[in-house]
Amino acid sequence: PEEYRRWFLQNARHGSITHTAAALKIITPADGGQFISSPQNRSGHIPLEVIGGTENTIDVYYDDDDPFTLSRPFSALLPLEAGSHRLRIRCSEEETELTFVVEQPE
Repeated sequence: PEEYRRWFLQNARHGSITHTAAALKIITPADGGQFISSPQNRSGHIPLEVIGGTENTIDVYYDDDDPFTLSRPFSALLPLEAGSHRLRIRCSEEETELTFVVEQPE
């Protein structure tokens, strides 16, 4: 399964792993998720992990920032900034999106 791709590639292994044309899915962050930004964790990040899709690259649209491209395995770090955020992922003609919130305690 696609979920094991990163694990497989992290260690020296013999063989190969191929992806299947599973539906494009954002594993993390979760839709509607809530994160806390604290003064001790100002440089923190939110992990992004996506599986599926028919191509070996995806385009990531985060809020109003310029889109960026990821290659398999689809993982990156998003900035931990207070506010509501929209994340949209596009792989060829397939697209998925979600929203999440980062709160900053007073």
